[in-house]
Amino acid sequence: MTNDYSQPDFYRFNEDSIKLVRYVINKNLESTNVLDVCAGSGVIGIEYAQLKKVKKLVFVELQRDFQIHLHMNIQQFLSDDVETEVYITPLSKFYPEEKFDLILANPPYYLPDSGRISPDEKRAIARSFIIDGWESFFQLTLRSLSDNGKAFIVLKKDFKLQQFLSESCPKELIITIEEQLDLIFVCFEHKLRSEFP
Repeated sequence: MTNDYSQPDFYRFNEDSIKLVRYVINKNLESTNVLDVCAGSGVIGIEYAQLKKVKKLVFVELQRDFQIHLHMNIQQFLSDDVETEVYITPLSKFYPEEKFDLILANPPYYLPDSGRISPDEKRAIARSFIIDGWESFFQLTLRSLSDNGKAFIVLKKDFKLQQFLSESCPKELIITIEEQLDLIFVCFEHKLRSEFP
């Protein structure tokens, strides 16, 4: 796993993205319609689609600097059998026509007041929710996730961030947090799913 991905100079994906893919693969989900949010160079979606049967893979990324890398990686590492779409847009403006069985993300993980904002503006946007925020992520999840679907994200282990997520998660979503070493894996699903086991 892990190809020689094309990436911009200002940002490199880290092992967290690969760990998220492994974590979700181990859940043995049947997910043919997948959304990669905060996609960057497309690593998470592509790695997942190489291991599971995916019919459609949609990438959403805010920064236009990633666009050329996304397209290069899709062309080089994905089978033509996988239908792909790329959207360069803020999360708050992404309104897909379809719902997704699976949403995956390694989102910007620093809270705005954490004091760890990079002096490089492009890198700062990739690491912190400066333009989009958690509310935009939650709303995108609510409107894009199928009734029986699941959204998974990976974050650095941070008590303040875990508390924030637990308190901020919309009441329409169930949130489950699992800690593994220095990471947390967070799952979101519609409450409707829990009513019908």
